[in-house]
Amino acid sequence: MEEQQSLFEMDEMKEAESRVEGEKRLGENVGASTKAEASFNGERMPQLDVDLVAAAELGKEIAEKKQIKDGVKESDPELQWIELPDGRKFTPEEWTSPVFDDGPTREMVESWKQEHRKIYMVPFDFGTFIIRGLTRPEYRSIQEEKAKLTETGKQEPLEERLAKKFDNEELISAICTIWPPEAQNEEFFMEKVPAGTAGILAEMIYDKSAFRALTPPIAL
Repeated sequence: MEEQQSLFEMDEMKEAESRVEGEKRLGENVGASTKAEASFNGERMPQLDVDLVAAAELGKEIAEKKQIKDGVKESDPELQWIELPDGRKFTPEEWTSPVFDDGPTREMVESWKQEHRKIYMVPFDFGTFIIRGLTRPEYRSIQEEKAKLTETGKQEPLEERLAKKFDNEELISAICTIWPPEAQNEEFFMEKVPAGTAGILAEMIYDKSAFRALTPPIAL
């Protein structure tokens, strides 16, 4: 009888030890889980949620970096953005910076666009020009001047008449060139740039002034 009681007590002791060991392991797991928890908006979260929040924060950081340009965020309340009627926005630095090397500022370009509606950049290997279209009054004035030259020059040698034709190209280029400023006179195209510059610009100016249709006439 005493032997059975002793065996029973030993079983109870083993069970108690097993229970203590189990509680100890549970305590270690709870402790590890507690360490893995993080606080977000005052609430405790398990490790999986912590990882998801970390990924979301990383995604937010990447999105913010995409909005950063020259160290300035679009959402920066301290930055005075220049917003145009069409919704485009520029930083003060962009607004006052050249649009190309040694060129006009964005502010100047937008001012010209308001004045002339459309302007066009024409790059050469020796420099970049900005031109606009020819207005109808300007065209009529050029044609009248050309008619006068033709009337007075009927008996002139061919070379001189050809020279006056090229003068017409230089005149058109000088009238419709916005940039560089020194190109707004005929002498510039005679003396400062290669021979074909005025002719190429004049052709482009005519093209952008609707003197050529986009397609041949279409039968209906």
